[in-house]
Amino acid sequence: MRVNHSKHKNSRKKSKNLGGVILSTFLFSDPEEIDLLAIKIETEKYLVKEWIVVEGRYTFRGKPRNLILRELLNNDPRFNEYRDRIHILECDENFFESFKHSKKTLLLKFFELSIRKIFNIHYTSTRRTFQESRFFHVEKCTRDFATSKILELSVTDEDWILISDVDEILNTEDTEIRKSLSSVIQSRDLFVMLKRQRFIFDFDNFDSQLRFTPLVNISLIRSGGSKISEFRLRSDGVPKVNLPYLVEYCFCMSLDAIIRKLTTFSHIGTTRDFVEFAMKVNGTFLMPDSDLSEISWLERIDISDLQVPSYVKKNFSKLKTSNVSSEYRKNRPELFPGIFGKDTGR
Repeated sequence: MRVNHSKHKNSRKKSKNLGGVILSTFLFSDPEEIDLLAIKIETEKYLVKEWIVVEGRYTFRGKPRNLILRELLNNDPRFNEYRDRIHILECDENFFESFKHSKKTLLLKFFELSIRKIFNIHYTSTRRTFQESRFFHVEKCTRDFATSKILELSVTDEDWILISDVDEILNTEDTEIRKSLSSVIQSRDLFVMLKRQRFIFDFDNFDSQLRFTPLVNISLIRSGGSKISEFRLRSDGVPKVNLPYLVEYCFCMSLDAIIRKLTTFSHIGTTRDFVEFAMKVNGTFLMPDSDLSEISWLERIDISDLQVPSYVKKNFSKLKTSNVSSEYRKNRPELFPGIFGKDTGR
């Protein structure tokens, strides 16, 4: 393990507004995520005091990869002002190799899958979910690798941890959101789920599905009762939905980078053809065995009046991917006539 031990002298001072500080922890794995990281730092800097980034030497599938983040940061002037607040944790352990299902689990799953295959009851999706369980174990362990550094940086039980991904940005530059966050943190709730608005494939391509990112009081981590990774899966936090506290830019990168992500992250990804098809009709991509009802239809919108980071608005022409077909409205009724036909009202 190699850790950037640099400290920011003022970052650990107690904030009078919040009663503590916010620490932001997330994972990093692809060179094209560097623009997302720049957005994240520039937008979270108003309330977040330290960023704890974990980069693994192995993918979630157990494949070796090069550590790239430290060099990317050192060569990018956008991070000059923040380098002493960004803590890079380089994880050398291959959690994939160290994980094994018990014989009992394997036997029970074998019988379950056999029955599902015989009766054609969600066999493929169930089998895929079981395969993914090992990958998600690796993701959890990688997230939890940040625990010791977080506890080192936190000096009071009034501190908070934002447990996010690099593409999930806490919009602390927005005055209304900042004021609301102050109230949230000063409440008695120790685990809250902050609403985030999601954009897929491009920075103005909106997904209306409701999503949340956990914000957790450090005392819940310090007590040892729950791990950092567990809060990404839990749904028992207090939901905060009155504002879009976070903006998520999911797969807002080149097509090649999207395919790289799909072949390395926890979910077993779909094929390049399915991704390109999703961009053609502007919908979330499907697995080959998915039902059409699982598609989330996306819409390109004007971000000028939304609570999105000013960095994105200012640099939109440079950031935009133009992945989505400009004729997706025309393509939808041609490819999905039963949903977007003349008599459907859509």
